Amino acid sequence: MSGPGLGVWIALALAAGPQNAKPDQPDASVARDAELFARMIVPLAEDVAQAYSLRPVTSRELLEAGLKELYESAGRKLPPELTKRLDGATDPAAFLSVVVDARVSLGKVDELTVPRAFVVAAKGFTRATDAFCGLSLRGNTSPMSSDAEFGLGFELDGATGEAWLTYVLGTQMANQAVIPSPASFPWHVTRVIPGSPASRAGMRVGDVVTHVGEQVVDAKSHNSLFRLLAAPTVSPMAQFGQIERPTTATSFRVKREGAAVAEFKLLRDGYTPESIFGVTRRENGLWDFLIDREAKIGYVRVGVVEPPAGGAFEEAVTGLIQGGAAGLVLDLRWCPGGYINPAVSITDVLLPPGKVIVNIQTRKPEQFSGQPVYVSKFGGGTDVFYKLPLVVLVNHETTGGGEMIAAALQDHGRGLIVGQRTFGKANVMNVVAVSLADGSPTGLGFRVSTGFTLRPNGKNRHRFADSKPGDPWGVKPNRGFEMPTTPDLSARLRAEAEQFAARPAGSRNAVPYDDPLEDPQRLMAVRYLKELIRAADKKSSGEKK
Repeated sequence: MSGPGLGVWIALALAAGPQNAKPDQPDASVARDAELFARMIVPLAEDVAQAYSLRPVTSRELLEAGLKELYESAGRKLPPELTKRLDGATDPAAFLSVVVDARVSLGKVDELTVPRAFVVAAKGFTRATDAFCGLSLRGNTSPMSSDAEFGLGFELDGATGEAWLTYVLGTQMANQAVIPSPASFPWHVTRVIPGSPASRAGMRVGDVVTHVGEQVVDAKSHNSLFRLLAAPTVSPMAQFGQIERPTTATSFRVKREGAAVAEFKLLRDGYTPESIFGVTRRENGLWDFLIDREAKIGYVRVGVVEPPAGGAFEEAVTGLIQGGAAGLVLDLRWCPGGYINPAVSITDVLLPPGKVIVNIQTRKPEQFSGQPVYVSKFGGGTDVFYKLPLVVLVNHETTGGGEMIAAALQDHGRGLIVGQRTFGKANVMNVVAVSLADGSPTGLGFRVSTGFTLRPNGKNRHRFADSKPGDPWGVKPNRGFEMPTTPDLSARLRAEAEQFAARPAGSRNAVPYDDPLEDPQRLMAVRYLKELIRAADKKSSGEKK
């Protein structure tokens, strides 16, 4: 719960009477940390309880779940008496008192700094909500597809997930003090985001960063250099706070296996990550989307479904149609989902106007800013778009927005769905702001589920914790068009596709994905599409006679 009354509740909690007495003379630093921790986690529980919409959940349930996670991280069980006190708490002041006592009772645990304790307890909220809820970075310089990319588009081993979020909080609470870097030393690049400064410059997965500017990254310097690189300062101008980093060029030197030392100069320029990929990248950086020139078959792969994706997809398909494309392979494998509006825009290009794309179901409609039903309007502008023969590739990693696109196309008989059953994620997410103990923004948010997307036919698409294989969830390939694959092959193809997408324009460095034979599923999709085109041509010829 936010608002001016929170300070009163906090004061009451910290001045609680004998019935809520703290353990005798706790370590002063532990008591101080406990108060800071409580002032952050209790308001977050209040806000999450109000926002979460899949089922009723209380701040008491959330706090118990968070404290259980905290205690288990320290190798202990939450004492029953603390659970009983949570049962008896009726207002934020009482909850604050219990949480302070709970943290004090754990005593001094070196690993459980205030930022770490908060991240661990917030993770525990998923016990009372669902597995898709959780903390995330909400600075607008950070694309949805990544958190710890430094505004430059590359990730380092170790500097992701909970470790990164803990670091972001820690730097704000430690002011100018240098705290340990979450990145493993040496600094190994584990991801390069397509369209980013790092991607355009030619940085690769596997590179080892040895210098930042003229400074050597070594055992003594890597903590301070990471702080310089991350520079996560937060502006209070927005609800979540905005993660700000200086707009300056930074040079990096990397060591690359089997090659000489490479050097890059990267500028934080507010880039837009690429999410629409083709067959080959031209010298000018644009994609060629023809996968079979003789048969005039196009190919588009969709990555993260972020706001620019809809326009980029429409542009790609328009170019193919203007070039006389006879059909399209739409590749949604490994699509991690994203936002509703760009997923709607992508689907809209391939459906005739007036078709339901997705239905939204929520317990709290007033908290959902979108429409309850999304209907196609554009239809590509002409019937050529929604009559173009289509094969859609999916697999078990097709998630969220990718599944939404596939389900809409399948329900309207628009194309052939081939591959594997998709993941089964259909919950709609919103974000609750995370604040420091004094109420200032952190740049972090907590994702909460506020509803579900349903297929156009009204059927469920979400896989619940108790869902069985025979239940309706995800998107299944059309009957007879399943293409099983091993987890190892799928993981290898994904890594190769990402490496291929991040390769800069003009690069002569060959990657395995350059060879069409490397991806048997894509080859099979092209073969199925050719059969569809031949069948359509035969039908058309028969009708003309």
